[in-house]
Amino acid sequence: MSPDTPTYDDLRTYADVRITQAIRKTWPGQRFTLGPAIPSFTAVTQFVRIDSNGGQHAIVKYPLFAPMADLLHGRYGDWPTVRARLTSTQSTNSSPARRERRQLEVFAKAGLRVVRPLAEVSRAVLVTEAVPDARPLTDLIRSDPGRVSEVLHQVTADVAKAVAPSGLGDAAAKTENCRITSGLRALQGSTRWQADLARSGRIPERDRAVLATLISEALRVLTGVGREPKTAAPQLHYGHLQPDHILCPSAPESGPVLVSPRLQRAHPAADLARLASQTALGLLRGVSDQAAAATLSCLEELIFDRSHHWPSERAPFTRCLFQRWLADSLVTVVASATAPLSMPLPPASAAVVEDIARTCAYLGVLRKAATVADPHLAWAPLRHHLTATAAV
Repeated sequence: MSPDTPTYDDLRTYADVRITQAIRKTWPGQRFTLGPAIPSFTAVTQFVRIDSNGGQHAIVKYPLFAPMADLLHGRYGDWPTVRARLTSTQSTNSSPARRERRQLEVFAKAGLRVVRPLAEVSRAVLVTEAVPDARPLTDLIRSDPGRVSEVLHQVTADVAKAVAPSGLGDAAAKTENCRITSGLRALQGSTRWQADLARSGRIPERDRAVLATLISEALRVLTGVGREPKTAAPQLHYGHLQPDHILCPSAPESGPVLVSPRLQRAHPAADLARLASQTALGLLRGVSDQAAAATLSCLEELIFDRSHHWPSERAPFTRCLFQRWLADSLVTVVASATAPLSMPLPPASAAVVEDIARTCAYLGVLRKAATVADPHLAWAPLRHHLTATAAV
């Protein structure tokens, strides 16, 4: 790579200046303390505590115009070029931060519990209230598995109600393409991920060929994703429905709160496929038997309940669900394995590459499930495998 290729420090330093400016404009003259960064593939995100305002907590997010790993691999040019593009894209009315703010406002109006954006002080930065005494579902699965089913059922029901066209109104027209299929197309249309895999240094050389072969085989199973018959007309989806975007207050009656929407039109199975994929990958970090059983039982209920909504199309719907689940998992594994070592990864993504043999075994079982139309025959081996491998 060119010596002028962007580095993680370049992006962090540039974003931190904008984040600090946004904090000072939001709370002028008040003291603040920057907390830990929140690892992300698409943004620089920071906790902040306003020391002189009763200890108020907030989250400040500087979204990027492209995946961070692609910027660090030089896909968008040298650092001066990337910096100029950041400046231009973040200053428009359609900047990533403004788009996310509008979607949070739309979902809140539709009755969905989402984080509340604070007053806009920058088109480049999104400032939202932190949810008091809350933890992401990824942590709840490990610490309080008895609440997992309630949270997942409530979230999926609330999202389904909110994304109904009557709920979102005119905002339903302002959507993006399905992130699962667009990520899959990027893998199918290029082999550059294999070069990035070697360059990143996250996977030992002896394991790269195994992972590359498995991914190539899985991609062949997914050639029909995004080309389904018209009986599966696209529907509205939250977009980024995953455990670390579901915040669970300590008081169960408060209900879960969602962050980071990505409103999109996609196959009816898209949100559930994303949620199942990210939840299962999180289990590969290792959890208690109780946590694995509670989480997998709930996923099973959601899968079978959703497939029953399509009685005449149950077989194709189930295949599409598991294919999208596989596609999302592939995209996540590749993104994690090809990210430069300097780039911090979310905990679940770090676990994916730290035990790549476990991840490959899981992807192999998931690939087989994606070829089976009967939901019971697809799910049973997958549940058995996750039960056996997720236990600490």
